[in-house]
Amino acid sequence: MTDPPLTAASGIAFVVRAGLALGLGFGGCARPTVAPVVRPVSLAAFAQPPEATFEADLAERDTESAWDEDEQQGADGAPLVATGPGFQAGPALLPSQRLRPGERVLVDSLVGQVNGQPIFADEFFEPIEDQLVALSKQTRGEQFVIEAGALVSEELRQVVLNALFLAEAEAMLTVEEKQGIRAWLAHLEKNVIAGYGGSREQTDRALRESEDQSIEDHLEGMKDRALIQKLVQEKIAPRVIVSWRDIEREYQRREAEFNPSPEITLARIRVPTASQPEIIEEVTLRLAAGEGFLEVAESVGRGNGVWETFEVADGDLSNVEFANETLTDALAGLRVTGDMTEAFEIGTTTWWVYVVEFDLPERRDLYDPDVQRILASAIRRARGGEEQDRFIASLLERGIFDELEEMGQRLLRIAVRRYAR
Repeated sequence: MTDPPLTAASGIAFVVRAGLALGLGFGGCARPTVAPVVRPVSLAAFAQPPEATFEADLAERDTESAWDEDEQQGADGAPLVATGPGFQAGPALLPSQRLRPGERVLVDSLVGQVNGQPIFADEFFEPIEDQLVALSKQTRGEQFVIEAGALVSEELRQVVLNALFLAEAEAMLTVEEKQGIRAWLAHLEKNVIAGYGGSREQTDRALRESEDQSIEDHLEGMKDRALIQKLVQEKIAPRVIVSWRDIEREYQRREAEFNPSPEITLARIRVPTASQPEIIEEVTLRLAAGEGFLEVAESVGRGNGVWETFEVADGDLSNVEFANETLTDALAGLRVTGDMTEAFEIGTTTWWVYVVEFDLPERRDLYDPDVQRILASAIRRARGGEEQDRFIASLLERGIFDELEEMGQRLLRIAVRRYAR
């Protein structure tokens, strides 16, 4: 058997899955931190008339903040500031305060770096902003902090891992491969534009409307997926080997899954023997006339009808031991759907039992090709996960990035100030 070819999409899925398996604390894997800085942007840089004013649309903050004011500071003591609901840019900016062109307000913050590439707050929050806004409408206070922390943690893991994977993939490229990628991207760009009618402007406009990205962003994403796929194929896939002996062991472990025991579902009618002889006679006549068992049982009432489903080892009820020996003997001959017993007595009641359904599942042995594929795929996924974890650990050891726990805390503080209500 051969492994199915890995696709570019599977490469990206690989990174996402791996990211979910990691926590924020990597201990000794982290490198010395970079102090967070902010990039001041003057409001005058925006195209507004000099005499215009700006109305800060700021929501009133919750007075019971999840953070102390001392905690609302960056590592350098500067306030964590950015644009957004409930967010203050320094102590002077209050809700609905009017800002004039020329006044400076801090709108972004550097929260860390991975392999020399900065991570800015605004760029980081963009993919999860809708979730945080929705969360702020549903929760407040400590609960918001807990749930926002989970979103931030997951996104940070994926940002760091994707950056490390792409850096590793690019480092593996030869000069010839780099030239080949440039040629491939040029060819790909022509195909993308052709797919949108042949106009670059039209293509760019369509991509911005449908995917909120430019042609360059779209091509960059395709290149990244191809690089990650190449990395997976060369560094991980060759180490995921499935032998015939592995498949045999997995089949033995899961044999009951492929050979489940048959099940039989029974219905019953029970009528007091001494006090209701007329009902017993009526049931006997109706069943003899071919009337449906469940219909008769429903008309008798008092809990009659579908009874229970039993697991049967050898295709019949002969090996099922009921508490009453009479019942065991009466049911032993039931084998297929539609079988019904004659009337029999247990204590003070008269019984009839009917087979509503006899489920005899197909038995699938080890030499069934579909079974082999299922088992091989399960083993491959498990071993692929193990190899992924080893590879990720090696990347984290060699990668250069800020302490993840500190980055996560900075981002969470910003999320609380920016989105919490």
